[in-house]
Amino acid sequence: PEINVTPEIRQDGYEKFVTTDDHLMHITGIVKDQNGTKYYITKNSWGAESNKSGGYLNMSESYVRAKTICVMVHKDSLPKELKKKLGIQ
Repeated sequence: PEINVTPEIRQDGYEKFVTTDDHLMHITGIVKDQNGTKYYITKNSWGAESNKSGGYLNMSESYVRAKTICVMVHKDSLPKELKKKLGIQ
């Protein structure tokens, strides 16, 4: 079973240098397994030859919660209401 990632778990990872900002990945989709566990389809920046899946891998939601430091999205993907609130054109 997946662990419930708390702010304390995330902080511990940062303080012990287990979680660092030395790698970028691109989340391209979401899937669920037969048990309903959510996984993010992720394109690894190491390239298509880095694994047997063309450089893609599935990362569990718990892993993403524990290891993500920054998320960036294109402004065109934001809902109109949020863009207005943020003053984005």
